[in-house]
Amino acid sequence: MEPLRNVHADVSHPTGCYRVSVVEGDYYYYHYGADVVNDKGWGCGYRTLQTMCSWIRFRQEALGLPSNREPTIRQVQQMLVEMGDKPPTFVGSRDWIGTYEVSICIDFMYEVPCKILHCRNVEEVKANAAALLDHFSSIGCPAMIGGDRDAASKTVLGIALHQADSSQSQLLILDPHYVGVADVSTLIREGWIGWTPMTQLSDTSFYNICLPQFQARQST
Repeated sequence: MEPLRNVHADVSHPTGCYRVSVVEGDYYYYHYGADVVNDKGWGCGYRTLQTMCSWIRFRQEALGLPSNREPTIRQVQQMLVEMGDKPPTFVGSRDWIGTYEVSICIDFMYEVPCKILHCRNVEEVKANAAALLDHFSSIGCPAMIGGDRDAASKTVLGIALHQADSSQSQLLILDPHYVGVADVSTLIREGWIGWTPMTQLSDTSFYNICLPQFQARQST
C-alpha cells in the first residue's frame, strides 16, 4: 500500500502568528511499521529519513533528474556500513540513527548536502527560528529534529512565528511513532501531525536539526 502523501495539507495554521512557512512539494509519511518492518521503539530516525528522501525523490523526478527510491531500514544500515560510519554488525540491528547519519545518507543517495543546526538547549532552538523560516521559504524540504534526552526524532514540516511573543513560535511536527494503518483524520485528531509550541520541547535536552540543502546543491 502506498504511504499517505502530504498529510499536513488539512492542518490549519495556528492563530496569533504573523509569519508561517511550511514544506513545499510532495512527500510520503513514513512511520513505525510502514513497510511491514516492526521497528516500534527504535526506528523513528529511519522513518524520518524515509519521509525526507521521498520529498527529494519527488523533487528530483519533477526536474527530470535521476533519483532513487526511499531506502528500506536495512538499506540504510548497509549504506552506513559501506560509508565506514558503522561496523558490519550494524546491519540487521535495532540501533537508532540520528541527524548525522541521516545527513550522510541523504548526501550519499541523492547528492544533496545537509546543514545541521546544533542547539544546546530549547532556547537555542527558538533562537534559530529565523533560520528555519528561511529553510522552508527558500528550500521547502522536510527537516529532522532530535536530541539526547529527547531522543524521539521527528519530522519538521514548517514553522510559525508568534505575533506578540517570539518564544511562542511553533513547529509543524510530523511524528513517525504512529503504529497502525494511517489515515489523515486520525493523524490530525490524535496529534501525530500538528503545530507544537517550542515551549513543549524538553528544557533538559540538546537538539540537532537536519536541513537538506536541495536548492543550494542544484544552483552550483
